[in-house]
Amino acid sequence: MAVTNPSTPSTGNCTPPRQVDGRMLQQAYPSTRQSEHDAYMTKIERLALWPAIGIFLLLAHRVFVYTPDDAYITYRYAVNLAEGYGPVFNRNAPASDRTEGYSCPLFMFLMAALWKLPLGVDLVIKAKLLGICCGIALLFLSPRLAALLGMPAWARVALPVLVATHAVFVVSSVDGMETILATLWTTWATCRFLQEWQSQDAGLPVFPWSGLLFAACSLTRPEGVLMGLAALSILLIGRRGRIGRYGILWIGLFLLPVIAWWVFRLLYYGSLMPNTYYAKNVPLHLAAEKGLPYLLRTFFRFVNESLVYAAIGGLWWLLVALGVWRMPFRTVPGIILPLCVGAQMLFAARTGGDWMSSWRYMAPVLVLLVLLSLAGIAEIGDAIGKTPRTATLIAIPFCIALLGVSLWGHKDYHDRPYIGYIAWAEKRFAVRDRELLSGWMLNKAVVLSDWLNAHLPPGSEIAYSEMGVTPHLSPQLRFLDVRGLTDRGIARLPGTRHEQVGVTDEYINASTPVGAYLKNERRPDYILWGLRFEGDQIPSDFTIALDRVRTQDVLDGAYECIAAFENPPAPPGCRDVIGVYRRR
Repeated sequence: MAVTNPSTPSTGNCTPPRQVDGRMLQQAYPSTRQSEHDAYMTKIERLALWPAIGIFLLLAHRVFVYTPDDAYITYRYAVNLAEGYGPVFNRNAPASDRTEGYSCPLFMFLMAALWKLPLGVDLVIKAKLLGICCGIALLFLSPRLAALLGMPAWARVALPVLVATHAVFVVSSVDGMETILATLWTTWATCRFLQEWQSQDAGLPVFPWSGLLFAACSLTRPEGVLMGLAALSILLIGRRGRIGRYGILWIGLFLLPVIAWWVFRLLYYGSLMPNTYYAKNVPLHLAAEKGLPYLLRTFFRFVNESLVYAAIGGLWWLLVALGVWRMPFRTVPGIILPLCVGAQMLFAARTGGDWMSSWRYMAPVLVLLVLLSLAGIAEIGDAIGKTPRTATLIAIPFCIALLGVSLWGHKDYHDRPYIGYIAWAEKRFAVRDRELLSGWMLNKAVVLSDWLNAHLPPGSEIAYSEMGVTPHLSPQLRFLDVRGLTDRGIARLPGTRHEQVGVTDEYINASTPVGAYLKNERRPDYILWGLRFEGDQIPSDFTIALDRVRTQDVLDGAYECIAAFENPPAPPGCRDVIGVYRRR
């Protein structure tokens, strides 16, 4: 196998290992000559980076409007925190109502800080612009990670381009959620961990910033703690227990913030785990049934739409597996990459995958996955080619094929305006929620919140299944989440059905656990419930549809309908009706 050389830093903690431990160390961390003005990238690498950033920005603009409803759950917590109510979903609710329904505390606190920042734009725009900044930072960081692992020059050039064009990376950068921030922490923590290891091998003093970065991973996504524990195990085993002052500091920087948050969670919310853990506790058989196919999505929105998609996903995973076999990914400390990927796979498979389109649950390790796939290509080139030049020539068509697949994956996200994959320019670069959300799927949540704000008294408690935009735009109202994401009682009710979206009981039926709970224990002031009519089901006289909602029995007649109205927009070929029911 041909050995290729990374760029080596010239100053600071990034200095490559010297001949401290002999030839083994030199083989693990080979070095090459470097640009005088750049510690990591050659001139061609720097030149390739800027087109990657340009392509990324163009692709991000193309889907900029897209925002999942769930993003607004975190925003509601963040706004309440920023305005002095604490990290709660409902303002002025009793302490027994406190529930951690966001599972991304570091991102939530960051959103609270951005809410207070007077930029003249709504919070969702701030979150999206933050995501784009994180995406650009990752494009700068990815070649550095490749260099630290001894990847050949062609791989260091290809990596940011392939990452920038990956649809999951693009969508995660603009969806307003914590995903791309988690990707940044994971990639940065891994890179820093390798730098620190190499500096220690060289006998250089180093501060364990990677411990703090892995703590940031843990506080941004719940599965991030698995990655930190993987790094900790490498530290303990790889150093054979001789961790010294560096190791002690590393453990403290990693564990103390995580433990501090767990203590706060227990004292403030009365739970050791976020409430979403209990609401989305999918049975093991269902998780396996949905989670394993989810891993094949890779470049596409849904893998079950085409056998070709599944085949491409399988071939890509084969490249990743081949890359794991390459040195130094199967030795300490490079094994940190496969371990982080494995932790993320375990999380995605056990949870059954994400209900949203795309590959959000694997996005935190996307840069690592692309790097490992390039390592797989390098293994093929080294096995076939007799010289480094020949190996490079063999790798080029593989990289072109990956680039083509990455760009092909975007077709599932374009020309789907109802879902929200809309260019920012089409909204005239709107910076307000209502303008950005108008005309596509989430506009119905705006319409509903406007009706509630106009007709219901402040402080009313409303049971409903969608806890994003509508509650965010109605801060004076209290919401009871019938899916249990933001409600402790429903999340832990015995006998309920749990899926990726949370609890899925028919909540207007008093014979279900959730229905009985609403009727006999919580007794909310209002209940929202709707119907969708599709195709031939749509009556020619739409008052028939409205009458069906008005006459719907809700919790054995405990609630009466006070309003029923069409709630647009609906998917093409459909019409939606929403009913508002008041407790008798």
